[in-house]
Amino acid sequence: MKIDEFKVAILAKSNKRRNNNDYGYCIAGVTALGEWIRFVADENGDSVSQDEAIEVGQIILALGERAPLAYQTENVVLRDFNVIDKGFSKEFFRYVNNIRPIKENGIFGNAAKRLTAEEMKHNNGTLRLLEVQSLEVYWDKDKKCKALFNHNGIHFDGIPMTDPKHYTKKGSPPEYIGNACIIVSLPDEPVFNKFVAAIYPN
Repeated sequence: MKIDEFKVAILAKSNKRRNNNDYGYCIAGVTALGEWIRFVADENGDSVSQDEAIEVGQIILALGERAPLAYQTENVVLRDFNVIDKGFSKEFFRYVNNIRPIKENGIFGNAAKRLTAEEMKHNNGTLRLLEVQSLEVYWDKDKKCKALFNHNGIHFDGIPMTDPKHYTKKGSPPEYIGNACIIVSLPDEPVFNKFVAAIYPN
């Protein structure tokens, strides 16, 4: 595969298997042109090792090979990287949403917790940066960390949450965050559940 250079602002580093730090991370960000990039360990889309010192908020210059899967077209196999800056302002979020605006109803085109296989065929990418209201993180009856929030007048509840900074401990009370920017992602294989990969409280 051809190796390319990518300058990426890292917006999400979430636990690939929820509360399992040993498995690895889903790392995603955007380029200066507003292109979403998801760094993976190999062409099958495996998670990036926890040994890679990439953190949310960094701007990195990475070498990698594009490795799109059936639905996760943003995937890039990470070969090497250097951190060139360690911060960006929240104004950057507005820039991301304005440079390549996506107009759709709900999130990824619907108001449900997941997409059908047919909806995925017509979906435009698997990463979104959204402004939400009344965000809360909690444990459901199945002892899984979930999020609820409002977005563009639609209430979402029971959305899996994988941001380790806001992953609440089992048995702890809900964490009310309020207004925030969040990164929502989709897997490459069924079931196509939406999940919150990063949270930025206002």
